[in-house]
Amino acid sequence: MASGINFSVPSNPSFDATNQLIKDFNNAYDKMLEKVGQGESVAESHVASQFSPVAFALSPIDEYLGSKLDLAESARFDDKMKSLSTSYYHALFVKSQLSKIAEDQKELYGRDPKTRVEVFGPYKDMVIAVQEELDLKIDECLEFRKKSMREIVGTSAKVPSRYANEDVLAGLNGAAYIPSPVSIQGALFDELYYQGFAIPKYAVDDSSDSYLIPWMGGKLRRDDDRSVVASAYTPGDLVLLAMEEISSGAGHKYLKYGDQVFFQVSTLDYRWLKRDSSTNNTMSNDYLSESDNTNSGLLYQWNVRSVVGKAVTPDPKVGQCVKYGDVIFLNNHGMWMHKGLGLGSGGHPHPNVDTVKDGFETSRLQWKVRSTTKGDLDPAGGQCIQILSKIYLQCNEEKNLWVTGGRSAGNIQVVLDEKYYEGQNLSHMEWIVRKEAGDGMRDAGFFCPADSAKGRWKPLQLTPPLGRPLVYVGINRTFDFPPRVWVQTETWEDSVTASITGGFQFGGVYIPWIGAKDREDSVRKVLHNITEMDMNVETTGQAWQFVYDISDACTRMWELQTRDGVTTDNENQKPCCLPGQELDPSQPHGPCVLQSACQCEQSVCNPQAPDQVQNKSSVPTVAPSDQSSGAPKKNPWSLLGSIFAAVPATYLLLVVGVFLTGL
Repeated sequence: MASGINFSVPSNPSFDATNQLIKDFNNAYDKMLEKVGQGESVAESHVASQFSPVAFALSPIDEYLGSKLDLAESARFDDKMKSLSTSYYHALFVKSQLSKIAEDQKELYGRDPKTRVEVFGPYKDMVIAVQEELDLKIDECLEFRKKSMREIVGTSAKVPSRYANEDVLAGLNGAAYIPSPVSIQGALFDELYYQGFAIPKYAVDDSSDSYLIPWMGGKLRRDDDRSVVASAYTPGDLVLLAMEEISSGAGHKYLKYGDQVFFQVSTLDYRWLKRDSSTNNTMSNDYLSESDNTNSGLLYQWNVRSVVGKAVTPDPKVGQCVKYGDVIFLNNHGMWMHKGLGLGSGGHPHPNVDTVKDGFETSRLQWKVRSTTKGDLDPAGGQCIQILSKIYLQCNEEKNLWVTGGRSAGNIQVVLDEKYYEGQNLSHMEWIVRKEAGDGMRDAGFFCPADSAKGRWKPLQLTPPLGRPLVYVGINRTFDFPPRVWVQTETWEDSVTASITGGFQFGGVYIPWIGAKDREDSVRKVLHNITEMDMNVETTGQAWQFVYDISDACTRMWELQTRDGVTTDNENQKPCCLPGQELDPSQPHGPCVLQSACQCEQSVCNPQAPDQVQNKSSVPTVAPSDQSSGAPKKNPWSLLGSIFAAVPATYLLLVVGVFLTGL
């Protein structure tokens, strides 16, 4: 026997309505139970056991509402309630999700007081603000639900929409996407996009800007292949790591511990340092003639290490640059380069250079990397060694011995030799450090690699009897520069350019790669162009020329003079900005464009009108132009190009290129 109770339950009943429904159901159940059990005692029939739930049926709401709503109105009511449910439960879900993610981030950033306040603080404030908005959305949904059916169906009743600021939610949940170009703390990254946590800009600077900025943890990826350039847990670290990764393509290429490198003989083409697998001696041979043979090719590749140990064990300094003055060990697939116990072949009077396995006396495996053979202390000591630099390998056990290559018949012998006298031809002691073997030509190697650069404005002096400044553009050659070993090769010019484009100092500010890379073309032009030209320039004030002080492995400092120049009213008003970054080109001694370096006093770099001082505005204002002549004052120098603007005045003699005196 099957039986049931025909009992309707409306959608979303109120608390009081639910209590009444329970009472109505119990009454209906009691009546059904009485009807089934008539004439039988409880002991005889156990009628309660005849009832069991079999199904719940859902029917259209209009069947319950009956004559209250017609079919169309019922459908409209049902549609609105579904939309309301979506908005309501979405707000509940994302609020709960935000709470969980915020707790996780608090655990990550809350341990360090600085990151807790500076990094997690703005994020937490934004989470609280969004959760308050979500609470309002939840309340709005509940208020709508309290309306009568007629009000809900009515056209004037608008269903609360879903929380709309999906971009902000994505940023707070760590799923933001910011397309290229991405700006992070003033650094602009082109052809990269950002994924990770983000907050609106107004959350950190009280502005009205609502666009998202990277915040807390995230990644920068390349547009073309989506590869990760940098990943970090703070915006500052992300900028530094990204700059380091990107600038490695524009700055210097350094020799690092753990690298596999080639050592090319500097005095001969087609000769590289090789381990002879049959004798375990070293030799200088032609890599290109054996490169097709994989096993033979490996005999030319040397692993640079800071300690002796198993070659498969990572070096403790892996990834750090090798510096002039460092003592290194050279390993070729398990064999260590070693000061030999015998003499060179053919009766050569000095020890040979062989290779041995682990266990030999460590001092015989040590080689000091030098930039010169002069003195005990290397003048470039502490500078990182650049790829393609010419170096010397000094025997650390017997310091008067140096590794030489291309010796004896066939130019294949490698032995230790002495420096006998000053002025001796030492080219057979020179080795070119290469990451790739190259084409066999040795002209790529260079001495005096540039290490760092500082930019400054140089005041120009009047030159009697001309009565005007004499300007030289290019390499300022002096008594001690260039040194005897210096040759101006293309790779040397690359090194000088990289010392600037990889980042340089200006005043007390470091200009990173992103701000320095746009100066590459102007630097390369003045490195090797030689031209003479006359230019007109106003000299009633003080003329200035922008120069770089270059430090390299041979000279503590030498001067590279650029084409960039400006004129100020007097010598006390030095230019404040990098060339071309003046907020007003007619005011070199004035504020710079937004976020660029300024080396003058704060009152000059960031002038403020009286009303702005009261409002503490941080936006620099341009000093008013001199209107007494009816037109703004013109800057007579071209700031970015290769010429100076012409202004009717006395003449300036400009020599463009390399100043050849003093050689």
